[in-house]
Amino acid sequence: MNRLWLQFIVRQWDKGQCSEQEMQRRAGLPDRYAVEIPPAQKLDAENIIIDQYGDDRLGNRLQYRQESNQLFVIDRFYIDRSNNRLAYSNDIDRISLGSLVAPWTQCRYQWRYRVREGGMIYWLYETVILNIAISEDFDPGLFINTEPARTHDPLTTPTSSSPLKLTDRTLLKKQT
Repeated sequence: MNRLWLQFIVRQWDKGQCSEQEMQRRAGLPDRYAVEIPPAQKLDAENIIIDQYGDDRLGNRLQYRQESNQLFVIDRFYIDRSNNRLAYSNDIDRISLGSLVAPWTQCRYQWRYRVREGGMIYWLYETVILNIAISEDFDPGLFINTEPARTHDPLTTPTSSSPLKLTDRTLLKKQT
């Protein structure tokens, strides 16, 4: 069986980090890395590899679950392993992004949500990048040695103003 390679890059900032210098620093960060096992996690008898980079200010930012034998959900993305199709949820709709194409696909979205921390409330901004591939062989340079075959950038901004939880009803809507 082909492995599902998922690389997540999350960049988080608050209003105090919106200067031109901070924006240039974030823009200069890579949008892909070499896969290293560990720290990348292996799931589903090593058929799913999750590689995570970037920020996680609130802890447990990247959430995932296996919904069925063939449907894997990670963050706002739905991967149907039976036909290698990808979809994205913006809180209202589940949008088909089509089939995964070799060598790999890159998706991006930005959003902000309200955070209550230490008696203060503020907006936390994010850019989320998903690099995704289907491959039988382990190639640590998969994402850095080739360009993506397909890029989805930018995806529609999620409508919610609170941190993502995969138990949210909006993410459980069936595809139409």
